Amino acid sequence: MPYCDDHRYITELVIEKLCRELGFTDLCQLLGGDNQKILVQHVCDPDDIGDRVIELEEHCICDDKEVDVKTCSYYIRRRAELEKALERADYYDERILQELDKIPICEKMSNKEEYFARHHGGVNINLWWYYIYTAAKECLRDRFGECIVRLARAIHYAQDGPLARYLVIEGALDKYEIRRDEMHDIDEIALSRIIRRDLGTFDVMEPIRRGANIAIKERPFRYNRSIMKTEETLIDTLKRMIELTSYTLVKFNELTRYERRNRERIIRLDILRKLLMGFGFVDLVYTVFAPALTHHLVVSTWMAWLIVIGLAFIVASQLMYEYIEPALFLLKDDGGYRRYIRRILRSRNRRGVRLVTREYKPAI
Repeated sequence: MPYCDDHRYITELVIEKLCRELGFTDLCQLLGGDNQKILVQHVCDPDDIGDRVIELEEHCICDDKEVDVKTCSYYIRRRAELEKALERADYYDERILQELDKIPICEKMSNKEEYFARHHGGVNINLWWYYIYTAAKECLRDRFGECIVRLARAIHYAQDGPLARYLVIEGALDKYEIRRDEMHDIDEIALSRIIRRDLGTFDVMEPIRRGANIAIKERPFRYNRSIMKTEETLIDTLKRMIELTSYTLVKFNELTRYERRNRERIIRLDILRKLLMGFGFVDLVYTVFAPALTHHLVVSTWMAWLIVIGLAFIVASQLMYEYIEPALFLLKDDGGYRRYIRRILRSRNRRGVRLVTREYKPAI
């Protein structure tokens, strides 16, 4: 968006409606006094202090043809195995040579680039979720200044996401897309004018209520990707921006509320998880010593049962860990938390046959 005042105006509007008309008292207590001023002041920060991303694009050339990385890795590994087998062979093995001839010669290639993280063309979910999650963690530690600054950056990404990097023109027979940065800039300026001129002409409570309801109904550590898309018309873009601002604020509120209400339960589940894991390993270790302690005929039955029970305990422990993991890491600050954050800030997808890995480097 071209004007910082647009971000601030929408943020203030949504907070006012959430507090006065929808009754989010705990959120409004947090944003009372100077905290709301800090939030509004910092909502433009990602435009001034940008987050960055390192993109690694991997591809592979096999006999002058581009293939996907997985197939390429298989060819390289298989060729290495056959060449070793040929070196160890006592005689010239024609069969190995024939198989080698069938496998193309491959070369892995990669391009690495660092640039500022995108704001438009759909919500940047990695950074949006990172800032909501870490804002909740700071808030639970009573570090409200850091919490509010992080929440402001999440709101910024929520508001910028719905604006597309193209312009849609609807003709007599079809819709046409113009993908040029100049058109994108025109789009931004037009959107600012609509915010100033037309915001009072439609019911802003509808998108605010819709965003809040989605956040309340879904599980705290899940988020709805389907609403984080771009919109084709500018008025729909504005409505989506308002909806996502509401969704972001209420999602943050739901995280902190869930943690405060379930803190003891989360800790108990973590203790139970560790006990199950311990019992599982004890059962498996016992199977090593069982033959020396028990009659041979009884051993096979007992060992089978011990292995089954031990594996069941370990699997149950792992499933429980996956269930409580994001909630647990809001209470702990250890290696597990740092690994979870790295997962949030990393994405991997395919661009044709190429594998693209992005690692986000947040400013804070």
